[in-house]
Amino acid sequence: MTWLDLAWASTVAAAIVVLPGLLLARAVGLRGVWMWGLSAPFSVTAIALAALVAPFIGLTWSWIPAVLFTVVLAAALWGARWLTVTRRARAVDASADAAASGSVTAGARTAGSWAFAVGVLLAAAMIAVRSVQIIGEPGGISQTFDNIYHLNAVRFILDTGSGSPLDVGAMTSAGLWFYPVGWHDVATLVVQLTGVTIPVAVNTTWIVFSAVAWPLGIVLLARVLGGSKPAVAISAGLAAASIPAFPYLLVDYGVLYPYQAGVALVPAAVAATVALFRLGRDSTGLDPVWSAVALAGALPALALTHPGAFMAWLAFSLPIAVIALIRLLRSGAAARSRIIAVAGFAAYLLIGFVAIRVLRPPLEATLWPAIGLAGQALGEVITVSMYHTPIAEVVAIAMITGVVFAAIRRRSADWIAMSLLAVAGTLYIIVAGVSSATIRNLITASWYNNTPRLAALVVIAVVPLAAIGVAGLWQKLTESRVYDRLVASRGRVLRVVVAALAIVLLGLSMQGRSIAGAVDGASKSYRITPKSALISSDELRLLEELPALVPEDVAIAGSPWTGAGLAYAISDRRVLMPHTLMDISDDIEIINDELDEADAGAALCAALDAENVGFVLDFGSREVHGGEHVFTGFDDLATSDSVRLVREIGDARLYEITACGGLE
Repeated sequence: MTWLDLAWASTVAAAIVVLPGLLLARAVGLRGVWMWGLSAPFSVTAIALAALVAPFIGLTWSWIPAVLFTVVLAAALWGARWLTVTRRARAVDASADAAASGSVTAGARTAGSWAFAVGVLLAAAMIAVRSVQIIGEPGGISQTFDNIYHLNAVRFILDTGSGSPLDVGAMTSAGLWFYPVGWHDVATLVVQLTGVTIPVAVNTTWIVFSAVAWPLGIVLLARVLGGSKPAVAISAGLAAASIPAFPYLLVDYGVLYPYQAGVALVPAAVAATVALFRLGRDSTGLDPVWSAVALAGALPALALTHPGAFMAWLAFSLPIAVIALIRLLRSGAAARSRIIAVAGFAAYLLIGFVAIRVLRPPLEATLWPAIGLAGQALGEVITVSMYHTPIAEVVAIAMITGVVFAAIRRRSADWIAMSLLAVAGTLYIIVAGVSSATIRNLITASWYNNTPRLAALVVIAVVPLAAIGVAGLWQKLTESRVYDRLVASRGRVLRVVVAALAIVLLGLSMQGRSIAGAVDGASKSYRITPKSALISSDELRLLEELPALVPEDVAIAGSPWTGAGLAYAISDRRVLMPHTLMDISDDIEIINDELDEADAGAALCAALDAENVGFVLDFGSREVHGGEHVFTGFDDLATSDSVRLVREIGDARLYEITACGGLE
C-alpha cells in the first residue's frame, strides 16, 4: 500500500465521519459552525445505530444500511420539524435564543464562521502531518497489546457481516453480549469502500478522528465558551494540535483507538449541552426542544464508541447543570419552574450515580496504580504536562492567562470554562496522584483508573481556556496605542500581514519540544523491526505470504501473545485465538496443550477436526508485553513429528499439522 492509498482512504473516511452528520444536522435545523461542529458525532451516531439495527432487518454491514438509516432518520427529523416548527416560529426562536445567549452581531458571526474554518483547517493540517510522522508508513502497525483486538475485530465484522455491538463481542467470548464498536464500524466501511488493507484502514480511521472530528468539536466548544472573535477559533485550532496528551497519547499508549475516537467527539457534545441551557456565547439558533434533540443526537456516538467517552460528557455536564440551576433559581422564575428544575437536577444526579455504578469495567481491569503524588499531578495540569510529558510551555501560559481573563469577566460561559478545567483536573489528580483504592474506585473506575485516559480529558478543558487567553491578549494588543500607531493606522494590508505572522509564530511556538517528543515516542511503537514488540518484520512477511500457503477454510493455531493471532486481520485466515483475553474452549485448550506431542491422542484428533485446524504459526517466545504465557503444545514444534515445516522467514515459522493424518 502506498501513501496515495492512505490519502484516498482518508478522504473516504472523512466523508464517512462528516457527510451523514451534515445531513442530520440540517434536518435538525442547525446551520453554519454548529452544523459542521456536530457533524462527526451525528455521523457516528447514525453509523453505530445502523450497525445495531442492520441484523434485525436482514442486512449485512456495509454502506447500504448506513446510508438507508441516515436517510430515514433525516427524513423523520425533517418531518418532525415541519410539523412542530412554523417558519415564523423559527425566526422568533432564533432571535430570542441569540438575545438570551448574548450572541454577537451578524457581521461578527460571519467573521467567526471563516475563523472557525481557519482554526479547524490549521488543526487538521498540523495533526495530519504529525500523525503521518507517527505511523511512518501507510500500513504501520501499533506494536501494542490492544491492537490485536482492534485489527481482528475489523476482520470479524467483515467476515460475519455484522457490526452490531451485540455480536462483535462473540469474537472472544460467547458471553460478551455487548461491545461498543462505533470506531470499528467506521474502519470496516473504509475497508469495504476503498479496498485498502486493515492496517491502512485502521490508521486512516484514527487519523481522521484526530484531524477532523477533534478539531471540529473542540474549536466549536472554544467558540461557545470564548466567543466568535477570530482569535478564539484560530488559537483553539493551534492549541488543539499542540498538546501531547491528546490526540497523540492515546494512539501510542494501549493502543486506545475507540476511546481516542470517543474523546474526539466529547467537545461537540459539551458544546451542545452549554447551548441547551443557553449559557454560552454562541447559540444554535434552535428552540429548547430542538436543542435537546441536537444533544440527544450526539450522545449515542459517545456511548457506542466507548462508554468512557460518555462518562466524560457526564462529568463535564455536571458543572454546566449546576450553573444552569443556580442561574434559574436567581432569575426570579415562577415557583413551578423552580420545582421542576430542582426535580430535574435530582433526576440527573440519580442517573449519573447509576451510570457511575454500571458503566465501569470489572474490578480486575481497574487495578492501575497512581503514577505519582497529588501535588505532582496538580503541577502537571497547571503546566499541561499530563502523564509526565514535557511541559507545553506556550499552551500552559495561554491557559493560565485564559483563567485570569475568565475570572475577571465572570460570565456564565467563563464560569463553565473554568469549571471544566476544575472537573478534568480533579479527575486527573485523583487517578494520577491518589493511592486510595476506595476513592479511585468511587470516582475514576469508569476510566479503568488509568492515568492516560484522564490525561486526555484535561486537554478538552485546556484548549478553550488557552483560546480565551490568546484572544484576550490579542485584543489588548490591538487596542494599544503602539499597535494603532505602527500597524492599524497604516492600512488593512499591514494588519492582515501582522495577524498572519502572529498565527505562524504562535503555531510554531506551540509545536515545541513537547510535541516533538510525543511524536517521536509514538512513532517508535509503529515501527516494524526485527525485534518489534507485537509483530516483527520477518513475521509480517510471513503473514503476507500466508494466503498462498494456507487454504481459505483452514484455521491456524498459535500464541496470540506473540502476534500469531494477527494472521486473522492481515492474512484473512481464521485463527483459534484472535486475542489474548478470550474464552478458551475445551478443544482449543487441548490443541494448545498437546499439539506437539509425539503420539496424537483421540482427543487431540477430535479437537483438530472440530476446529478444522491445519496449520500452526510459531513466532518464538517474545511477547507483546514482555511476559511469558506458556502453551505446552507449541513448545517443541521444531522437533515434533506432529507437524511439517512449510515456510520459514528468520525466526517466524509456519508448520502444517500432520498429526492424525492432517486435513483431508
